[in-house]
Amino acid sequence: MAFQVPHFDAPLKTNALEMRPDYLRALVRAIPLGVCGVDTNGQVLFLNPAGEKLIGQREEDCCGQSFHQLTQCHIEADAFSQVGCPVSHVLQTGRTVRSTRTFFQVSEERRQPVEYECIPLLEESITGALISFRDLSRQLELERDRQRLISIPEESPGPIVEFDSHANMVYANPVMRDLLVKLGFSNSALPTILPANLMSLIQECLHTHLTVEGVEVDNGRWCYAWSFSPLPEMHLVRAYGVDLTERKKAEQELRRAKEVAEEATRAKSEFLSTMSHELRTPLAVILGYCDLLEDDESGNLEAEQQTGLQRIRKSATDLLDLITALLDLNRLEAGQLPVHCQEVEITALISELQAETQGLQDQSSLTFVWTVDANLSHMWTDLRKLKVIVKNLIGNAVKFTQNGSVAVVVRSQQDGIEISVVDTGMGIPSDELTRIFEPFQQVDNSANGLLKGSGLGLNIVKRFVTLLGGTVTVESEVGHGTTFRIWLPCNRETSQDS
Repeated sequence: MAFQVPHFDAPLKTNALEMRPDYLRALVRAIPLGVCGVDTNGQVLFLNPAGEKLIGQREEDCCGQSFHQLTQCHIEADAFSQVGCPVSHVLQTGRTVRSTRTFFQVSEERRQPVEYECIPLLEESITGALISFRDLSRQLELERDRQRLISIPEESPGPIVEFDSHANMVYANPVMRDLLVKLGFSNSALPTILPANLMSLIQECLHTHLTVEGVEVDNGRWCYAWSFSPLPEMHLVRAYGVDLTERKKAEQELRRAKEVAEEATRAKSEFLSTMSHELRTPLAVILGYCDLLEDDESGNLEAEQQTGLQRIRKSATDLLDLITALLDLNRLEAGQLPVHCQEVEITALISELQAETQGLQDQSSLTFVWTVDANLSHMWTDLRKLKVIVKNLIGNAVKFTQNGSVAVVVRSQQDGIEISVVDTGMGIPSDELTRIFEPFQQVDNSANGLLKGSGLGLNIVKRFVTLLGGTVTVESEVGHGTTFRIWLPCNRETSQDS
């Protein structure tokens, strides 16, 4: 069906709006722009709702007031000066004034960014002016965001570069430009700072729309890591570089320091191993002669000589224990002390410990109490290390207990076995409890003449217990004694896992 031009019996009235002022008012009120009419004195005649919102005042409050006083609007002569009021200019010259960006000072705190146009109303002469203005707040906000986004790569401390699908460089930020000048290009015209497989990386990004990270370029003097991110809408790939040169140098220095430390550790281990042999041999001879002299039934040794012999034995035994502790500590630090678990009968273990610590008991004036739960039978652990743990704790208790008793209590506890060594000695101050398990640390009891030992015993206890999958805790009260508790798993599976 063909379109037909409608036929009107009467001609259209070209001044229909003038004939219907209500149409005009409705139109002005519906316009999303601010619209204001002023008389020849620049006083407001009407203000539509959009104008009320922008200026922040109601129409009835504005009518009769100077538009210039309401908005403090000015003609922008240039970026640094303002010349007069646009309304006054229009009313005086009859020429339209436009500004793409200026401000209305609508209150002391608020400046409203606007775009405005002021046109004269003419009949035979100027009868007023019509001002339209538009809010630029959102536009300026978007512009600031755009400038902010633009400034990010420009101000970035790292190199940023963009490529098209043919690996042509279409953008480089200042840092990248400096690097191009400084580091130059390869024979294939590729920047030396970029990976040699640049084309394949760009194609991969554009094809998969996925970021490729961690591509390192290292020539020995400098090192950069690159991440390639696709920009599908622009059909570009943006690459971000991170300077790893200093980090690589630090890693190399750290690696060299580690190698030196490992070499020093190996030398120390060899030295301790050799010295232990050289020291143990004469100590074994000394202790052997002590045994012969003590077993002599002829009674040739006087009481004073017996006392001296006991001191020799004690000093030699202490020195042998120190050498053993140093070797154990060295093996622990080197990770060369394996765990050999076996089934251990608890009653037999306690009997062996009683026999092996009998010398300590005889040399002290303390009462020793051994308590073992009757329902305990076997456990799965490293027998040698467990003996070292308990003997160290007993030796520690004897050293720092002048009077009273030392009790060893063995009982079942939480799917394992708890061994407690309780003494009635001087006790440990609460502020010392956090460091007594550190190597070469001792509680300062020098005022009581009790500063003894090397400070290795409790450290070895802690590390051996951890090696066996257990825990060690301590409770102490100064003047009343100390309790060390070790817990170890007793079943084979848990011990092997540890």
